[in-house]
Amino acid sequence: MARRRLVRIVLAVAAALAAGPAVGAAETPVRLSACYEVAWGGIGFADLRLTLTADTGFTAETAIETFGLVDLFGPFRFDAVSRGRLAGAGLPLPGHYVSLDGHKPDKRRRTVLDFDPESGAVAEELTPPRDHVRVAPALRVGAVDPLTAVLQARGAIRRSLEGGPATVILPIYDGSKRYDFVLDIHGRVAGPAGQPVIRATARVRPIAGFRQRQLDHVQDPAEIFLSDDVFLLPLRVQAGWSSLALVDRRSDGQPCRG
Repeated sequence: MARRRLVRIVLAVAAALAAGPAVGAAETPVRLSACYEVAWGGIGFADLRLTLTADTGFTAETAIETFGLVDLFGPFRFDAVSRGRLAGAGLPLPGHYVSLDGHKPDKRRRTVLDFDPESGAVAEELTPPRDHVRVAPALRVGAVDPLTAVLQARGAIRRSLEGGPATVILPIYDGSKRYDFVLDIHGRVAGPAGQPVIRATARVRPIAGFRQRQLDHVQDPAEIFLSDDVFLLPLRVQAGWSSLALVDRRSDGQPCRG
């Protein structure tokens, strides 16, 4: 469905980009929260909240929940948290990832990923268990969870703006699908109010775990605009008729308001 496709883009792009100015052995702990509205054809149907805390380690969380008329026909809720360590400035390494997918509390699909710090292998736990493994264990090696992925890309984005490579490729495994997230940074452009923003495009390159009907649109590009400041926050993400827009952000330890 279109909204789930946008959620996949959002998790790969927005979640960990809401990272704050110093994700990596920070002298001052980072506490950042950002709230977004997800829309289809200009009509809002879901709220998305992102939070991040970082000191010697990091915790990134996201929560997505539909509202309004969408709840009558196809309610959706997704919660995820990733915890890991910081191996130097700008290098977050995943440790433990948990996601809950589904609207009904007693039927939510639970995914747990534990990352081996030595081999890079990731173990998978699903509740309820599946009859088969959709992604072979060998394909999981070297991948990171969606909430860690773009934290790792922030340094590359800054290097790109300073003349480095314009393309960032992130290997991601989310518990059911293995894909590469390809981010092309196009540089600074004028935003709606004339202020400079950073423009990028993103696409998902499927590797394993995708059904044929999911392959039809999963590679459609998304256009992304980031704040041109120390936060590099996604201001807007547009993927076809779907969009995500920043509503509020806080960096003082208080929760954002959607």
